Amino acid sequence: MGRYTDADSDAERLPEGMKRIGYDADTQVYTFKDADGTLWEGSPGAEYGRLHRVGAQNLISREEAAAEDAAVAYHNRHSWRMMMPFLLLVCLVPVLVFRVLPWLGGAGAKAVDCGEGAMEVTVNAGDTCWNIAQEHGMGLDELRELNEERSVGLDCEKLGIGKSICVKVP
Repeated sequence: MGRYTDADSDAERLPEGMKRIGYDADTQVYTFKDADGTLWEGSPGAEYGRLHRVGAQNLISREEAAAEDAAVAYHNRHSWRMMMPFLLLVCLVPVLVFRVLPWLGGAGAKAVDCGEGAMEVTVNAGDTCWNIAQEHGMGLDELRELNEERSVGLDCEKLGIGKSICVKVP
């Protein structure tokens, strides 16, 4: 809640005996009634502010109108500044969810087309390129060449759990 929510009602903001009785959504004008029964209207778009009698011409100087317009423009800019952290969160959270989090789970298993004479093997925890090559009767250089030919992108220094690589069929 805001700092001044306790002073944000008609009882605190309107003059003594004044009561809000209506709102015209088309013109965005609030209507008030005083203790004598006289009707008053506010400025269009303003919940509180300067009131004038209903039916009386609203005489306000150009300077006052310009000052009110400037105040409205300032508050509109200020409201965007207040919303900016929220908008950044709304934009950054999906980026984090869809871009960063999949990397935290490992390299991510992608289906690899190893072609004829080779088969797909998934890297497990503790596996190294040397161990995988030895298990399948290959040399380390032969494993690297086979995966380069198939465009798998094997990097033995950054071998991720769940990554699919190609080995020779025994």
